[in-house]
Amino acid sequence: MGPDCQVCTLLQNPQHQLLTTKFWTVGISNNQVFLGRAYVTLRTHKGSLSGLSHDEWKRVPGVSGQAGTSLQGSLWGYAT
Repeated sequence: MGPDCQVCTLLQNPQHQLLTTKFWTVGISNNQVFLGRAYVTLRTHKGSLSGLSHDEWKRVPGVSGQAGTSLQGSLWGYAT
């Protein structure tokens, strides 16, 4: 975790975590002006997308699909 990174700081105390995998975490935004707004975040600090490993990168579609499925089956998914 980067000590000066705002995202890393937020991940140390997640509030509305929807899903966690080996590489990624999905959390629901505190601001639900757009119902179901979620953030997919890498669990290790990287300065840019070009720093992602092949394994981290290839798992993005699966994580986003799992998050969508979870949202549809939860309280947050009532508007879908």
